[in-house]
Amino acid sequence: VARQCGACQHVNEPYQRQLAAKDQRVAELFSQVAGPEALRPILGMDNPYRYRNKVMSPFAPGRPQKAPKQQRGQRGGKRPSRPSAPQCDILCGMYAAGTHRIIDTSECLIENAQAKQVIRAVRSIILKFGIEPYDEDRGTGFMRHAVVRVGHTSGEVLVTLVTNAREFPGAKGFCRELVRRCPFITTVVQNINERQTNVVLGQREQVLYGPGFILDELCGLSFRISSQSFYQVNSVQTEVLYRQAIKLANFTGAEHAIDAYCGTGTISLVMAQQAKHVIGAEIVPPAIEDAWENARKNGVTNVEFICADASKAAA
Repeated sequence: VARQCGACQHVNEPYQRQLAAKDQRVAELFSQVAGPEALRPILGMDNPYRYRNKVMSPFAPGRPQKAPKQQRGQRGGKRPSRPSAPQCDILCGMYAAGTHRIIDTSECLIENAQAKQVIRAVRSIILKFGIEPYDEDRGTGFMRHAVVRVGHTSGEVLVTLVTNAREFPGAKGFCRELVRRCPFITTVVQNINERQTNVVLGQREQVLYGPGFILDELCGLSFRISSQSFYQVNSVQTEVLYRQAIKLANFTGAEHAIDAYCGTGTISLVMAQQAKHVIGAEIVPPAIEDAWENARKNGVTNVEFICADASKAAA
Protein backbone atom coordinates (compact mmCIF):
# COMPACT_ATOMS: atom_id res chain seq x y z
CA VAL A 1 0.00 0.00 0.00
CA ALA A 2 3.04 2.30 -0.08
CA ARG A 3 2.03 4.10 -3.27
CA GLN A 4 -1.60 4.52 -2.19
CA CYS A 5 -0.66 5.76 1.27
CA GLY A 6 2.19 8.05 0.30
CA ALA A 7 3.62 8.24 3.83
CA CYS A 8 6.73 6.17 3.03
CA GLN A 9 7.14 6.42 -0.73
CA HIS A 10 10.65 4.93 -0.74
CA VAL A 11 10.08 1.93 1.52
CA ASN A 12 10.41 -0.47 -1.44
CA GLU A 13 13.85 0.88 -2.39
CA PRO A 14 17.04 -0.63 -0.94
CA TYR A 15 18.00 1.44 2.11
CA GLN A 16 21.47 2.38 0.86
CA ARG A 17 19.86 3.75 -2.31
CA GLN A 18 17.48 5.82 -0.18
CA LEU A 19 20.41 7.32 1.74
CA ALA A 20 22.30 8.07 -1.47
CA ALA A 21 19.27 9.88 -2.89
CA LYS A 22 18.95 11.98 0.27
CA ASP A 23 22.66 12.82 0.17
CA GLN A 24 22.22 13.98 -3.41
CA ARG A 25 19.21 16.11 -2.48
CA VAL A 26 21.12 17.81 0.34
CA ALA A 27 24.04 18.48 -2.01
CA GLU A 28 21.66 20.14 -4.48
CA LEU A 29 20.11 22.32 -1.78
CA PHE A 30 23.52 23.54 -0.58
CA SER A 31 25.17 23.73 -4.00
CA GLN A 32 25.26 27.56 -3.96
CA VAL A 33 27.14 27.77 -0.67
CA ALA A 34 29.15 24.55 -0.34
CA GLY A 35 30.70 21.91 -2.54
CA PRO A 36 30.04 18.18 -2.12
CA GLU A 37 33.34 17.74 -0.27
CA ALA A 38 32.04 20.00 2.54
CA LEU A 39 29.03 17.79 3.26
CA ARG A 40 29.08 14.79 5.55
CA PRO A 41 27.18 11.65 4.47
CA ILE A 42 23.91 10.79 6.20
CA LEU A 43 24.23 8.55 9.23
CA GLY A 44 21.75 5.77 8.46
CA MET A 45 20.06 3.19 10.69
CA ASP A 46 21.23 -0.36 11.20
CA ASN A 47 17.62 -1.55 10.95
CA PRO A 48 15.34 1.01 9.23
CA TYR A 49 12.07 -0.75 10.08
CA ARG A 50 9.44 -0.62 12.87
CA TYR A 51 11.20 2.39 14.37
CA ARG A 52 8.31 4.88 14.53
CA ASN A 53 7.36 5.12 18.21
CA LYS A 54 4.25 7.25 17.58
CA VAL A 55 1.42 5.71 15.57
CA MET A 56 -1.74 7.63 14.77
CA SER A 57 -4.87 6.49 12.96
CA PRO A 58 -8.14 8.25 12.10
CA PHE A 59 -11.40 6.31 12.16
CA ALA A 60 -14.17 6.72 9.63
CA PRO A 61 -17.31 4.86 8.54
CA GLY A 62 -16.70 2.20 5.94
CA ARG A 63 -19.19 0.43 3.74
CA PRO A 64 -22.44 -0.77 5.37
CA GLN A 65 -22.35 -4.46 6.14
CA LYS A 66 -25.02 -6.61 4.50
CA ALA A 67 -28.08 -7.47 6.56
CA PRO A 68 -28.38 -11.16 7.49
CA LYS A 69 -30.26 -13.32 5.02
CA GLN A 70 -33.74 -14.62 5.79
CA GLN A 71 -33.79 -18.04 7.42
CA ARG A 72 -36.10 -20.92 6.63
CA GLY A 73 -38.37 -22.45 9.26
CA GLN A 74 -38.22 -26.11 10.24
CA ARG A 75 -41.03 -26.98 7.82
CA GLY A 76 -39.41 -25.34 4.84
CA GLY A 77 -41.34 -22.07 4.97
CA LYS A 78 -39.50 -18.76 4.96
CA ARG A 79 -39.17 -17.11 8.33
CA PRO A 80 -38.25 -13.39 8.22
CA SER A 81 -35.12 -12.51 10.16
CA ARG A 82 -35.32 -9.99 12.97
CA PRO A 83 -35.12 -6.49 11.42
CA SER A 84 -32.02 -4.51 12.33
CA ALA A 85 -30.18 -1.47 11.02
CA PRO A 86 -27.21 -2.36 8.83
CA GLN A 87 -23.89 -1.86 10.60
CA CYS A 88 -20.98 -0.06 8.99
CA ASP A 89 -17.45 -1.31 8.86
CA ILE A 90 -14.77 1.05 10.20
CA LEU A 91 -11.80 2.32 8.24
CA CYS A 92 -8.48 3.01 9.97
CA GLY A 93 -4.99 3.59 8.68
CA MET A 94 -3.33 6.53 6.95
CA TYR A 95 -4.66 9.29 4.74
CA ALA A 96 -3.72 9.02 1.09
CA ALA A 97 -1.26 11.72 0.05
CA GLY A 98 -2.96 15.11 -0.36
CA THR A 99 -6.40 13.80 0.64
CA HIS A 100 -8.54 12.83 3.62
CA ARG A 101 -9.29 9.44 2.08
CA ILE A 102 -8.23 6.69 4.48
CA ILE A 103 -6.11 3.84 3.17
CA ASP A 104 -7.24 0.95 5.35
CA THR A 105 -4.09 -0.79 6.58
CA SER A 106 -3.46 -3.38 9.26
CA GLU A 107 0.35 -3.43 8.91
CA CYS A 108 3.11 -0.90 8.31
CA LEU A 109 6.84 -1.53 7.88
CA ILE A 110 7.94 1.63 9.71
CA GLU A 111 5.46 1.73 12.62
CA ASN A 112 6.08 0.10 15.99
CA ALA A 113 4.45 -3.34 15.94
CA GLN A 114 2.89 -3.06 19.42
CA ALA A 115 1.45 0.37 18.61
CA LYS A 116 -0.09 -0.99 15.42
CA GLN A 117 -1.56 -3.87 17.44
CA VAL A 118 -3.25 -1.32 19.72
CA ILE A 119 -4.75 0.50 16.72
CA ARG A 120 -6.25 -2.75 15.45
CA ALA A 121 -7.60 -3.55 18.92
CA VAL A 122 -9.25 -0.11 19.24
CA ARG A 123 -10.95 -0.58 15.87
CA SER A 124 -12.21 -4.02 16.89
CA ILE A 125 -13.55 -2.76 20.23
CA ILE A 126 -15.30 0.17 18.56
CA LEU A 127 -17.15 -2.35 16.42
CA LYS A 128 -17.89 -4.61 19.40
CA PHE A 129 -19.24 -1.76 21.55
CA GLY A 130 -21.24 -0.24 18.69
CA ILE A 131 -19.41 3.09 18.89
CA GLU A 132 -19.93 5.36 15.91
CA PRO A 133 -16.72 6.47 14.15
CA TYR A 134 -16.33 10.14 13.30
CA ASP A 135 -17.74 11.30 9.96
CA GLU A 136 -15.56 14.23 8.92
CA ASP A 137 -18.00 15.55 6.30
CA ARG A 138 -21.02 15.63 8.61
CA GLY A 139 -19.21 16.33 11.88
CA THR A 140 -21.03 13.40 13.50
CA GLY A 141 -19.88 10.26 15.29
CA PHE A 142 -17.80 9.79 18.41
CA MET A 143 -14.34 8.20 17.92
CA ARG A 144 -12.06 10.40 15.81
CA HIS A 145 -8.49 9.14 16.26
CA ALA A 146 -6.28 6.87 18.29
CA VAL A 147 -2.70 7.97 18.99
CA VAL A 148 -0.26 5.43 20.46
CA ARG A 149 3.17 6.32 21.85
CA VAL A 150 5.69 3.67 22.88
CA GLY A 151 8.71 4.28 25.11
CA HIS A 152 11.75 3.07 23.16
CA THR A 153 13.73 2.07 26.23
CA SER A 154 11.00 1.72 28.88
CA GLY A 155 8.45 -0.12 26.73
CA GLU A 156 5.67 1.90 28.37
CA VAL A 157 2.65 2.57 26.14
CA LEU A 158 0.37 5.63 26.11
CA VAL A 159 -2.94 5.42 24.21
CA THR A 160 -4.84 8.64 23.46
CA LEU A 161 -8.44 8.24 22.30
CA VAL A 162 -9.64 11.39 20.54
CA THR A 163 -13.42 11.79 20.82
CA ASN A 164 -16.03 14.14 19.42
CA ALA A 165 -17.70 14.63 22.82
CA ARG A 166 -16.71 14.78 26.47
CA GLU A 167 -19.11 12.10 27.70
CA PHE A 168 -17.68 8.65 27.02
CA PRO A 169 -20.37 6.06 27.86
CA GLY A 170 -18.79 2.75 28.81
CA ALA A 171 -15.30 4.24 29.08
CA LYS A 172 -14.26 1.91 31.92
CA GLY A 173 -15.45 -1.16 30.04
CA PHE A 174 -13.69 0.05 26.88
CA CYS A 175 -10.39 0.46 28.75
CA ARG A 176 -10.74 -2.92 30.46
CA GLU A 177 -11.25 -4.62 27.13
CA LEU A 178 -8.38 -2.71 25.52
CA VAL A 179 -5.92 -3.58 28.30
CA ARG A 180 -7.11 -7.20 28.28
CA ARG A 181 -6.26 -7.44 24.59
CA CYS A 182 -3.03 -5.41 24.90
CA PRO A 183 -1.73 -5.96 28.47
CA PHE A 184 1.43 -3.97 27.74
CA ILE A 185 -0.59 -0.70 27.76
CA THR A 186 0.33 1.42 30.78
CA THR A 187 -2.05 4.38 30.43
CA VAL A 188 -5.09 5.57 28.44
CA VAL A 189 -6.13 9.21 27.98
CA GLN A 190 -9.29 10.65 26.43
CA ASN A 191 -8.72 13.82 24.41
CA ILE A 192 -11.84 15.84 23.54
CA ASN A 193 -11.93 17.56 20.15
CA GLU A 194 -15.40 18.81 19.21
CA ARG A 195 -14.24 21.21 16.51
CA GLN A 196 -14.73 20.56 12.81
CA THR A 197 -11.06 20.74 11.97
CA ASN A 198 -8.27 18.58 10.63
CA VAL A 199 -6.23 19.28 13.79
CA VAL A 200 -6.06 15.93 15.58
CA LEU A 201 -5.94 16.88 19.27
CA GLY A 202 -8.21 19.15 21.26
CA GLN A 203 -7.30 21.16 24.34
CA ARG A 204 -9.25 19.21 26.98
CA GLU A 205 -8.49 15.71 28.16
CA GLN A 206 -8.96 13.34 31.04
CA VAL A 207 -7.11 10.24 32.21
CA LEU A 208 -9.10 7.01 31.86
CA TYR A 209 -6.48 4.50 33.00
CA GLY A 210 -3.02 4.70 34.53
CA PRO A 211 -0.99 7.86 35.29
CA GLY A 212 -1.73 9.74 32.06
CA PHE A 213 1.89 9.80 30.84
CA ILE A 214 4.80 7.47 30.10
CA LEU A 215 8.52 7.63 30.84
CA ASP A 216 11.35 6.93 28.44
CA GLU A 217 15.13 7.21 28.40
CA LEU A 218 17.15 9.12 25.84
CA CYS A 219 20.91 9.77 25.92
CA GLY A 220 21.03 8.51 29.48
CA LEU A 221 18.30 10.89 30.71
CA SER A 222 14.73 10.09 31.73
CA PHE A 223 11.83 11.89 30.03
CA ARG A 224 8.14 12.20 30.80
CA ILE A 225 5.91 12.10 27.71
CA SER A 226 2.23 13.06 27.69
CA SER A 227 -0.32 13.06 24.89
CA GLN A 228 0.50 16.56 23.61
CA SER A 229 4.26 16.51 24.16
CA PHE A 230 6.57 16.64 21.18
CA TYR A 231 8.97 13.69 21.15
CA GLN A 232 11.08 12.51 18.24
CA VAL A 233 9.42 9.54 16.54
CA ASN A 234 12.69 7.73 15.77
CA SER A 235 14.38 7.28 19.15
CA VAL A 236 17.36 5.33 17.81
CA GLN A 237 18.39 8.04 15.36
CA THR A 238 17.43 10.80 17.79
CA GLU A 239 20.31 9.74 20.03
CA VAL A 240 22.65 9.70 17.02
CA LEU A 241 21.38 13.15 15.95
CA TYR A 242 21.68 14.78 19.38
CA ARG A 243 25.17 13.45 20.06
CA GLN A 244 26.36 14.50 16.62
CA ALA A 245 24.89 18.00 16.96
CA ILE A 246 26.50 18.51 20.36
CA LYS A 247 29.81 17.20 19.05
CA LEU A 248 29.71 19.69 16.15
CA ALA A 249 28.66 22.54 18.49
CA ASN A 250 31.98 22.02 20.29
CA PHE A 251 30.74 23.31 23.65
CA THR A 252 33.39 24.50 26.09
CA GLY A 253 31.12 24.89 29.11
CA ALA A 254 30.91 28.69 28.81
CA GLU A 255 28.05 28.97 26.29
CA HIS A 256 24.46 30.13 26.76
CA ALA A 257 22.32 28.09 24.33
CA ILE A 258 18.74 28.42 23.11
CA ASP A 259 16.64 25.38 22.26
CA ALA A 260 13.84 26.76 20.07
CA TYR A 261 10.72 24.56 19.80
CA CYS A 262 12.05 22.54 22.75
CA GLY A 263 9.05 20.25 23.25
CA THR A 264 9.60 18.23 26.41
CA GLY A 265 13.14 19.53 26.72
CA THR A 266 15.04 16.56 25.30
CA ILE A 267 17.67 18.58 23.40
CA SER A 268 17.81 21.20 26.17
CA LEU A 269 18.69 18.70 28.86
CA VAL A 270 21.24 16.87 26.73
CA MET A 271 22.89 20.20 25.80
CA ALA A 272 22.88 21.28 29.45
CA GLN A 273 25.45 18.57 30.14
CA GLN A 274 27.93 20.51 27.97
CA ALA A 275 26.82 24.18 27.97
CA LYS A 276 26.82 26.67 30.85
CA HIS A 277 23.11 27.52 30.59
CA VAL A 278 20.25 26.50 28.29
CA ILE A 279 16.89 28.19 27.65
CA GLY A 280 14.12 26.11 26.07
CA ALA A 281 11.12 27.76 24.41
CA GLU A 282 7.88 26.02 23.43
CA ILE A 283 4.33 27.30 22.81
CA VAL A 284 2.49 24.17 24.07
CA PRO A 285 1.86 24.45 27.86
CA PRO A 286 1.70 20.67 28.61
CA ALA A 287 5.06 20.21 26.89
CA ILE A 288 6.64 22.94 29.06
CA GLU A 289 5.19 21.27 32.16
CA ASP A 290 6.81 18.01 31.08
CA ALA A 291 10.10 19.82 30.35
CA TRP A 292 10.28 21.27 33.88
CA GLU A 293 9.39 17.87 35.33
CA ASN A 294 12.09 16.23 33.19
CA ALA A 295 14.69 18.73 34.43
CA ARG A 296 13.69 18.10 38.03
CA LYS A 297 13.67 14.32 37.61
CA ASN A 298 17.15 14.34 36.06
CA GLY A 299 18.60 16.83 38.55
CA VAL A 300 19.50 19.37 35.83
CA THR A 301 19.63 22.91 37.26
CA ASN A 302 21.36 24.96 34.56
CA VAL A 303 18.28 25.04 32.32
CA GLU A 304 15.04 27.03 32.20
CA PHE A 305 11.90 26.71 30.09
CA ILE A 306 9.51 29.41 28.90
CA CYS A 307 6.10 28.97 27.33
CA ALA A 308 6.20 31.27 24.33
CA ASP A 309 6.43 31.40 20.57
CA ALA A 310 9.94 30.19 19.80
CA SER A 311 10.74 32.92 17.27
CA LYS A 312 9.80 35.64 19.77
CA ALA A 313 11.68 33.94 22.60
CA ALA A 314 14.83 33.68 20.49
CA ALA A 315 14.65 37.39 19.69
